[in-house]
Amino acid sequence: MTGLNLGDVLGPWASGAGPRYVQLAAAVRAAVERYDLAPGTRLPPERQIADSLGVSRTTVVAALDRLKQDGWLEARQGAGTWVATRGETLGVSPDGAVYSSYPVQRLLRSTREPAPALIDMASAAFPEPAGVTEALATLDLDPGGIGMGYLPYGHPDLRAAIASHLSARGLPTVPSQILITTGVAQAITLLAQLFLPNREPVVLENPTWTGTLDAITAHGSKIRSLPVDDQGARVDLVPDAIAKSQADLVLVTPDFHNPTGAQLTLGRRRRLAELAHDLQVPVVENIALAGLHLGDTPLLPPIASFSPDRWILTVGSFSKVVWAGLRIGWVRSSEPTIDRLARLKAVADNGTPVLSQLVVLGLIDRFDELAAGRRAHAEKGLATLTAALAERLPTWRPKPPVGGLSMWTQLPHGSAHEFARVALHHGVDLSPGPIFCADESHHDHVRLPFVAPPAVLVEAVDRLAAAWADYEREREAL
Repeated sequence: MTGLNLGDVLGPWASGAGPRYVQLAAAVRAAVERYDLAPGTRLPPERQIADSLGVSRTTVVAALDRLKQDGWLEARQGAGTWVATRGETLGVSPDGAVYSSYPVQRLLRSTREPAPALIDMASAAFPEPAGVTEALATLDLDPGGIGMGYLPYGHPDLRAAIASHLSARGLPTVPSQILITTGVAQAITLLAQLFLPNREPVVLENPTWTGTLDAITAHGSKIRSLPVDDQGARVDLVPDAIAKSQADLVLVTPDFHNPTGAQLTLGRRRRLAELAHDLQVPVVENIALAGLHLGDTPLLPPIASFSPDRWILTVGSFSKVVWAGLRIGWVRSSEPTIDRLARLKAVADNGTPVLSQLVVLGLIDRFDELAAGRRAHAEKGLATLTAALAERLPTWRPKPPVGGLSMWTQLPHGSAHEFARVALHHGVDLSPGPIFCADESHHDHVRLPFVAPPAVLVEAVDRLAAAWADYEREREAL
């Protein structure tokens, strides 16, 4: 574990009362009790912890000594400080601990310890639902032919509606080619189980959506990074990436890549479809952000529309346009593949909750209308955020997106991870660039969503400007 990782696990630990070393000791103990720090985990050196958390080495030494005295940590001669194995944790090791990335830890922490004064500039999702209230008011609870509600393939009417939705986008689809999932993350998890039974390597964009990164990392597959530029994933590097890693799966986000906001060009879509067929390696395209194009950006057809066979699998959801709390996703593939995925889905949960599927079914005919409203909201937010950054943080280098809900922004210097911790103390929760990367690169980038109301975005930038001033003073003092 590095100092940065420990800081991620602890979160905003220095927000309570009392001496700093007491607060730090309490935060480390809480992390051990949650198994975020599993028994047998080696902690970073004291100096590294101090530098990462922005405290003195004396504070760190006092906190660790307190935890050693209480039996939570143990010192091993010449080998540093380790999380102790206690009676109630017997048998739990770092290898047996539940995988928990920075975004997952933050989500759990925000649910466990809500911080009302914190501005959320980490979540790229609309905070309020669109159309859900109306759909609930007209919800048809007549079960029809769905019986007890165990539907591994998904509600038949929703499968038919999604097939029609994709056909209208230029991807001819029949209902039997659709599997309903509990969000895109589950779709990717099921695909990893199907195509990577022995944890074979994966070619994955760098940077990429943290949900994809979490699903593949938790599955245990090694990742071969695929760079992303202004035109989306570097498709020309796919053959070499597959050859060097012996990867059995490629995952890309063609529509308004998260976090960069880029759109995969038409030429690259065609070429990737050709490569999937020629190399006989499945390609998964995530089109969850389709419909959120900005300005005069055209909406391009899915990659699968260029492939006549089974090598392109399309996943998507209505979470970004409708509401993140409505966990309805789907996979579009050949019928034999859908049958195999349905078996895995049945084992996982017997089927996504039917009530949520019925809500989406009541909204899908309004998808274009809802998406237009979301685009108007996003364009206003993007304009507000861009202007505020130009005024208060002119040295930052934001990259205007052509779609999506966030802006990939380069800091003039320093570490985004370290700055994110300073921003927390100023009341802003921020996503640093390395959490989107398998190799923890893009250390000088942050992702800035523009989904909050304009007044909140302006206040967020004001706080970030104050945080940046403090961060630069700290760097100058070193």
